[in-house]
Amino acid sequence: MAATLAFLLLHRPASAALLLVFCVITYYVSWPGRHHGLRVCAAAALIIGVLAYFKIAASESRADAPGDIVIPLGLSYYSFRCLHYLIERYRSTLPTHGFGEFLSYMLFLPTIVMGPIHRAGPFLEDLARKRWDSGQLSAGLERILYGYVKIAVLGNFVVAGKLSDFTSRLDPSHEAAILYLHVVRDGLNLYFQFSGFSDIAIGFSLLLGYRVIENFKWPYLQRNLADFWRCWHISLTSWCREYVYLPTLGLTRNPYLAVMATFVIIGLWHDITPGYLSWGLYNGLGVLAYLQWQRIKRRLGVRRIQNPFAARVLHALSILLTVHYFWFGSVLVRQPDLHSAATVYSKILLGWL
Repeated sequence: MAATLAFLLLHRPASAALLLVFCVITYYVSWPGRHHGLRVCAAAALIIGVLAYFKIAASESRADAPGDIVIPLGLSYYSFRCLHYLIERYRSTLPTHGFGEFLSYMLFLPTIVMGPIHRAGPFLEDLARKRWDSGQLSAGLERILYGYVKIAVLGNFVVAGKLSDFTSRLDPSHEAAILYLHVVRDGLNLYFQFSGFSDIAIGFSLLLGYRVIENFKWPYLQRNLADFWRCWHISLTSWCREYVYLPTLGLTRNPYLAVMATFVIIGLWHDITPGYLSWGLYNGLGVLAYLQWQRIKRRLGVRRIQNPFAARVLHALSILLTVHYFWFGSVLVRQPDLHSAATVYSKILLGWL
């Protein structure tokens, strides 16, 4: 806890102060008593409001005066941990603990900046065990090594370095190919960087005797968008499934609306901008299209392909289609506006003709 506070005070003092305020409010407001539910709702609204304020203000700052307002370090992650804790404590699903144990959860150094959004229940159980063994130590060191290889070798050297160099040497007349390779580069680099940081956080946690939630499970090898989103940024998508999708489904009985609400929240969690809202809607529509296609197949009685070679080809094509759909969505947030994104799409898809 002291190391986390020292780190935040050194780099972002405002984030350290805000985190401590969130901790006090979250813990004591969620204490059972009179008007318990109302207090929990008020605290959740406050946390969401603060998070939205900084994201909107930072977005406007980037457009008007770059660098004027910066989102507090780790705010997106510890805000969702606070909301998770409020809900689970209201449900009485957490083991018995005190304020010190709660602070240990909120001020856990490995996950403070880049996640994952680990859960309070498993953390408090690990804290109670206080077990440290050679197997965990070895696994933690190995996982940290994997993370650094992903970031430094695959992400920085191969993708951001060599692939970018290759793209820059292409003849400018091959605009469609250049734009397509930019999309591929961004998609690969995003995965190597983000999953690498998650590996380091998970490995660091293992060194301290804690197991936090996995964040990636080979998402770029999944054959459909539903499986992809079960394997991509798992700590966020599982959080949204528990606290957005299931409640929306329970209230509306409409799975389509629940899916779209979930992806809108996933998009806006990254940034409250038209680009990320469009990105969330884009991915939500992709998942709905896949689910609808599965229903049509069942209705028509379509069976699996029996020929082994044809099945392997179809499997490979499904993986390529899935990963390209996700990669192409990044254009919506990389470009300054939707018109520019549409221009990029048209050049990539029609520039070969």
